[in-house]
Amino acid sequence: MKEASEVDAMSMTDLKGKKYIEKEDAFSSPKLYKTANGKTANIGNAVDLNNKGKEISDDKYNRGTITPKKSNANGKVEKISAKESIETLFAGKELSEDFKTEAATLFEAHLASRTNEIEEEIQAKYETLLEEHTLAVTEEMVERIDEYLNYVVEEWMQENRLAVSNGLRTEITEGFIERLKGVFAESYIEIPEEKLDLFESTVEDYESLKSELDGQVAKNMEINEECEQLRCELLFREMAEGLTDTETQKLRELAESVEFDSVEQFAEKLAVLRENIEKLGTVTETATEEESLEESYEEGSETSPLMEAYLKSMSKSKD
Repeated sequence: MKEASEVDAMSMTDLKGKKYIEKEDAFSSPKLYKTANGKTANIGNAVDLNNKGKEISDDKYNRGTITPKKSNANGKVEKISAKESIETLFAGKELSEDFKTEAATLFEAHLASRTNEIEEEIQAKYETLLEEHTLAVTEEMVERIDEYLNYVVEEWMQENRLAVSNGLRTEITEGFIERLKGVFAESYIEIPEEKLDLFESTVEDYESLKSELDGQVAKNMEINEECEQLRCELLFREMAEGLTDTETQKLRELAESVEFDSVEQFAEKLAVLRENIEKLGTVTETATEEESLEESYEEGSETSPLMEAYLKSMSKSKD
């Protein structure tokens, strides 16, 4: 087998099918293995670590001694070996084993580097998409929660307008009395003890009324929710009138999965569901009637002319 230095020129086809011409001694050039400091990597010469860097001249240890660094890529990546590909590529060519080893090493290193770059790009795109999706979902949830809270506050203010007005008046009165008491104290004006007791009792009454108001507000919210559920149930019963048990059950299952913001919206969606169920029921009943009529026509020995004409018209309409 001839050495690589004795080959004048050779062609090597890469994975994309392009041909590259490697000139004589391309892989044995000293410049290829020089570091930034001008030193060579001594590829192809084994080093005995126990003898402080002395080279081993035995041919069976004639291999590179540079230890590759681990990749920073995350996840389990299958190690790519280019040995078999290089052997297939150089099949039938008289090349030395050293040249094949060097070519396989360079090809495998470039392939691993490109694989790591692609993996990093995919990871970056994934993180960007995840962040964008999370932000979009968060914004949508915040918007819907804000709309719901605004609706609840408006409804509560309308239903408890009188209580809120009375509460504000009580707070204003309490603040006025506190400031007035401070003015009296600064002006050395004495207030009778019974008047002070009256003020304290007023404050206590205010606190008790405030707690009662909070309780009533909570009860009102529960009552409103129950009323809404009852109204929805009444609407469902009205819509289910005239339907069979199976259709009613189907309508209930569909209605439970419907989302709505008000009873009126629920009624509109329920009407659409009932209309679709009625259409499906009509088609099923028509098909059943036609089948029963055809069976009776086939089984009956004698058929009236009127019935025969009716069956013929039904069969034509089906066609």
